[in-house]
Amino acid sequence: VVMKVLKANQRVPNPPVPVIEYPVKDLMLTAPIKWNMKKMPQFKESVEAVGMIWPIIIVDLENYWQPMKDDRWPRNESTGEFIPGVAVHTGNKRVMWAKENGYDLIEAYLVTDRNHKDEIVRQTFIARGLWPTKNQ
Repeated sequence: VVMKVLKANQRVPNPPVPVIEYPVKDLMLTAPIKWNMKKMPQFKESVEAVGMIWPIIIVDLENYWQPMKDDRWPRNESTGEFIPGVAVHTGNKRVMWAKENGYDLIEAYLVTDRNHKDEIVRQTFIARGLWPTKNQ
């Protein structure tokens, strides 16, 4: 069985955690769908033109930090309890795109520490509107 892997074009030099390939179907999103959908057309243009630039950043429930956990972690609708598992901290649109396009795995940094997340984000953040396309 050949797995379809969404690979990043770039890597953080000397990252605090290694890049792994994580099953797309096992990732929960943390950004509101409406918020994501608003930005999706511009994102799609970029990812389809130049590919995924950086690996996503994911975290498990046990290691997600406050107040982000309370604000963003998916909850069971009937009990209000946090759903255990792994969720996307940075890269929700990349995961939505990977799911829509039949990817099995996506390159990711699995962080267990907020400082590690901050270190990666400092090196990988791309402001909306600066996402590269073929025209740039």
